[in-house]
Amino acid sequence: RTGGADIRTKVAVIRANASRYPISAQCRILGVPRSTYYWMIEHPEAGRVDPIAGDVHAVRRDSHERYGARKIKAALERRVVTASRRRIVSIMKRRGMTSAYARRTFKPHKTRVNEARLANILDREFDGYEPRTHLASDLTYVRVGGKWAYVCLLIDLANRSIAGHSADTGRAADLVMAAFATLDFPLTEVEVFHTDRGSEFDNAKIDELLDVFDIGRSLSRKGNPYDNAVVESTNRLLKKELIYRNHYTSLEQLRSDLNAYVWWSDNQRLHSTLGYRSPKEFTEQGLVSKNLSNTPLPIQGAKGLFPGRRRRGGVPRTHEDGIRHPGHWEERTRDEVLVPVDDCIRWHDHERIKRPLGWMSPVNTVKAREWLRDHLQENVRSPLSAAENANS
Repeated sequence: RTGGADIRTKVAVIRANASRYPISAQCRILGVPRSTYYWMIEHPEAGRVDPIAGDVHAVRRDSHERYGARKIKAALERRVVTASRRRIVSIMKRRGMTSAYARRTFKPHKTRVNEARLANILDREFDGYEPRTHLASDLTYVRVGGKWAYVCLLIDLANRSIAGHSADTGRAADLVMAAFATLDFPLTEVEVFHTDRGSEFDNAKIDELLDVFDIGRSLSRKGNPYDNAVVESTNRLLKKELIYRNHYTSLEQLRSDLNAYVWWSDNQRLHSTLGYRSPKEFTEQGLVSKNLSNTPLPIQGAKGLFPGRRRRGGVPRTHEDGIRHPGHWEERTRDEVLVPVDDCIRWHDHERIKRPLGWMSPVNTVKAREWLRDHLQENVRSPLSAAENANS
C-alpha cells in the first residue's frame, strides 16, 4: 500500500528490492521522491534522534508506563514542550512503548439484585457537587493466587478522587464497610451514596450506617451500568493500569499496590474529565465549588465539567460584527458557556425539524399528539355509546 506506511518504511522496502526492481519505478509506485530516497539512504535513522524523545520517555516513566499518547501530550505541555500526538505515537512505536490497555472481559454470571424501590437520585448527573457530599461505589473482581478477590472503591464525584477503598476475598457488606473506614473525613459530610443494585450493597449493616449518618441512598436502574458510569470507568482504569500489569499471589500484595495506585491517582494522574488535571490539583484550584458562575474555566479537555463546542483549527471565529469570539482553548466563564448551550437546546426542541418525527420539531410533535388525542375523544364515539343511541 502507498498510504499505509511511513516514509522510512517505504525507503526500507525500496532498498531491500533495489537489486530486483528499478529504484525509480519503486519510488514512483510508492510515492517517494527519488531525492528523498537517496537523502535518507545517506542519513540513516540510527543517527536521527527526536529531540523530545527523552521527554516522552520521562513522562511515561513517571506515569509508571501507564500513559498513552494523549496524556503524554498533556503532560509535555505542562513542561512547555509542544508536540503533536502523531509525533508522540511515532516516538513510542520506535522505542517499543505501549500504554496500559484494557482486555476483553467475560460476561458475568447472573446474581441476586437489590429489588428495593429507591429512586435514582443522581440520574446520571455526575458533575457540579461539593467535595465529599456525593459518593458512588461498586465492586470489581481481581484474580489473586488462583482465587477471586474483590476491590471496593468509593469515588468522590466532585473531583473524581478515590475517597475510600478496600480489598478482601469476600464480597459481603464488610468489604463496603472497610472502604468507608478508610475515608479521611467525617461521614456527616456525605449527603448521597450511589451504587448499583448488587446484592453486596443490600445489607442491614449498610442501611444502618446510612441511617445513622443521615446519608441519602441512590440506586441505579436495574441492568443499567450507565447510571453508575463514573465508577465503572474507574474500575476499568484500575484494571488496565494496575491489575492486568501484575500477577498477584497474596491479598497483602494486592492491598499494597492498591494503596500506591490510589495515592498516585489522586495526586498525580491526569484525568481527561478534569481538563487533564489531577484530582488534587482540580480541588486546589477551586474548580469543585458550586459558586463558579464568574470563575474563568478552560474548556479544552473538560468534557465532563461544562459543555463546550469543540472546533478544528487554531483561529478564533470572527463574526460579521468584527468581534473575535473565543475558541475552546481560551478561558470562558460558566455563564458564557451555558447561555449559548441553553439557546441551542431551545432551538433544538422548538424549531429543529426531524425526519423521524414527520419533519416536525419535538415540541410541535407533542402538541400534534395532544390535539389528536383531544380530537378523537370529542368526535369518535365508543361502540357502547353508539349501541345505546341506536336502541333509543
